Amino acid sequence: FSLDRVNGRRIGTRDVPLDRVFTIQGTVSVAGVKSKLADPTTDTGDLQSVFKWGDDYFVNDGNHRIMAARARGAGTVKADVIELS
Repeated sequence: FSLDRVNGRRIGTRDVPLDRVFTIQGTVSVAGVKSKLADPTTDTGDLQSVFKWGDDYFVNDGNHRIMAARARGAGTVKADVIELS
């Protein structure tokens, strides 16, 4: 995905509702998600990165963390948001 073809502006860190987040990665490693579930401290502490388009969010980086947060029952995640227009 390239921002060269769209207008994007970084709006910073936001609480993003997980029910509005869509993954754009074709596959996600089950082992990667399980490792985040088993020991959340293995996370590097990096924020998820998402693109915001309208009311929806699309994962740029952090698919395993998003999937693990959903499995833990979280309603939101903190993410670095880039709004597209």
